[in-house]
Amino acid sequence: MTAIALDHVGVVVRDLDVAAHAWQALGFQVTPLAPHLPAGITGNRCVMFGHGYIELIAVIAPEGHSATLEKFLARYEGIHIISLATANADATAQRLGLTVIRSERETARGTARFARVVCADLVPRLQLLEHLTPDLVWLPKQAIHPNHARALRSVVIASDNPGGLARHFADAAGVAPAADGAGLRLPLDHAAVRILPDLASVFPRTIVPSLPFVAGIEVATDDDARVGQIVEASGVAIRFVA
Repeated sequence: MTAIALDHVGVVVRDLDVAAHAWQALGFQVTPLAPHLPAGITGNRCVMFGHGYIELIAVIAPEGHSATLEKFLARYEGIHIISLATANADATAQRLGLTVIRSERETARGTARFARVVCADLVPRLQLLEHLTPDLVWLPKQAIHPNHARALRSVVIASDNPGGLARHFADAAGVAPAADGAGLRLPLDHAAVRILPDLASVFPRTIVPSLPFVAGIEVATDDDARVGQIVEASGVAIRFVA
């Protein structure tokens, strides 16, 4: 089974409420807190679109601890996880020789369930994800944003070896890479993963803390006045495109 879409990006933050406020200040609607089950140590709030979404992730328990999130935050606050959609996690896991991880999170309408195949050795972390309860994750009213954002169009990675990183991603996704200027992209339904040697053409003012670095996202808007605008929240550069 191959990846069929860019499902979402995982933005690791230190404070979920602060992050949510920053995204709301830019005109994005942010979903309520959803604890990750069973322990509720971590949780998320999301920015949902018609295609794709942004997951803000943090430790939410007062005395909680997550070695994984702490490792990510030691590098930078921002995008560390790229999730591609697959129609069959079991077949994907078999193709890659990996194990399916079953996970859940609480939502206002019930317990959302997911089947994930995690390529934990890749940086940034890549996972292929099957939604087992999509009706609990995508609610049409949550995809309406004051800033007219409507879809996740791409996630942009800076790498000093774009060819090598693109090959690793392509092998995991089962999708052949295509040229993207001096870099490469994984073309997916409605969106792409872009892997570039530098950010000058997309995010010219972004400072790279270390490589590889998931610099930001491109978000489609139906507001012509916003097209080409670049903003920032939670260490993520956001470029509005038509």
